[in-house]
Amino acid sequence: MKRLIPAFAIIFAWGFAAWAALPARAHTLPVTSIEKLSTGPRERDLTQRVRIHGTITYYEPGRAVVLEDGSRSVWIATTTASGDLRINDAADATGFPGAQSGLLTLTDGEIRDSKVQAVVPAQPVTLQQLASNNFFALVTIEGEVVAGVREATHDEYVLSSEGELFRAVYSHLNGAAAPMKQIATGSRVRVTGICLPQSSNPTGSQASVEILLRAPDDIAIVAKPPLLAIRSPSVLFIPVLIAVIALGAWGWVLRTKLRRQAAKLTMMAYLEQRRGRILADINSSKPLVEIIE
Repeated sequence: MKRLIPAFAIIFAWGFAAWAALPARAHTLPVTSIEKLSTGPRERDLTQRVRIHGTITYYEPGRAVVLEDGSRSVWIATTTASGDLRINDAADATGFPGAQSGLLTLTDGEIRDSKVQAVVPAQPVTLQQLASNNFFALVTIEGEVVAGVREATHDEYVLSSEGELFRAVYSHLNGAAAPMKQIATGSRVRVTGICLPQSSNPTGSQASVEILLRAPDDIAIVAKPPLLAIRSPSVLFIPVLIAVIALGAWGWVLRTKLRRQAAKLTMMAYLEQRRGRILADINSSKPLVEIIE
């Protein structure tokens, strides 16, 4: 029995070392292009870990990373919560390919940031394009703000484009949230983020189309709402009050002028009457003394 204890210790130490070295060995795997990976089987899980390369376009610590390479993007489920990962850095990721609603994903992801910038420009799209083939892609789209609300884990904006509604969501689950960016209803905005159509939405959201924002500045005002579109009573009350005050002041000035003109006309009529009487007295050959009196 005493001889077996050292043997078990050696086996345990070897197994632990091998387990600890798994992530490091995974990153020595040959790189598989996202293009090639995305053309493989989509409706079954593969058991072999693969390694891909791309640019980090989205990162939510402890939940997900999105890598984009050329025209292809991959959603990577990961428990990595390191603050070392930066958006727009080139990175390698390993994981097990899987399929969700027919779209490629990686599970059990491990990400290694190269610390080298490789910026991917956001692709301008329309809402129709957004809901067709831009799965997990970094896109930018304009719309009008219908509503905005802060939830416990995220800020949500409901936007309208081409007569249809979609959502823009900024998650603040992993840290203290700054105040929500206030945007007036009816404002035209441009949002930039990761496209999650309903058929591929890993969040389980029921929204038809969703844009995941990476930062509060990913929603920017393009045009302020027209005056008639402003629904806040407090905003409308101020110009109405100013108009009422201005109208009242104009009425008071007008009444004052009319009173002065009326008094002037009355005095002129009185003087004209007196002048007429004097002329009549002169023509009647009255004595001068009486006329002067």
